[in-house]
Amino acid sequence: MADKRRRVVALHEAGHAIAAVYLGVKIKTASIEGGADHAGIVKLKCRLPANNITADAGLKHMVIALAGYQAERRGGYRTAREEWAHDRWCAAEYALRIGTAEEGTLFMRIAEMRARNLIEWRWPAVLSIADALEREKTLSGLDVMRIATAALRSTIASA
Repeated sequence: MADKRRRVVALHEAGHAIAAVYLGVKIKTASIEGGADHAGIVKLKCRLPANNITADAGLKHMVIALAGYQAERRGGYRTAREEWAHDRWCAAEYALRIGTAEEGTLFMRIAEMRARNLIEWRWPAVLSIADALEREKTLSGLDVMRIATAALRSTIASA
């Protein structure tokens, strides 16, 4: 993977990871080692049920899904839409499972705003996780939590 592409994927996966950490969703692993259908992946320890999900749970997962693209944008990259379309599709699926089509549109806008704000507020932690992903390729959920906590402490100490 070329250096620029690796950086974009690392930022993208770090965005998903930070969103999960700060929304209280546990992570199994975060990786920039691609597969047949992805360049990187963050595996969560929980899955939403097929039916009867709460708006709160659905919105959390929507924010996590959309945070990868927001991290790319914050990092100054403009990735082609088809490269993050799956994340947007997942978020839209969650939106439709927690409300009507009209409500789903509103939930999508809220989730996009929350994802963008979360990435902005936690940008030092996103960068720290992206750097670690570039070095290590795969991080455990515990590694992600440690890096995020250290970045937050550093931000507080410098304030």
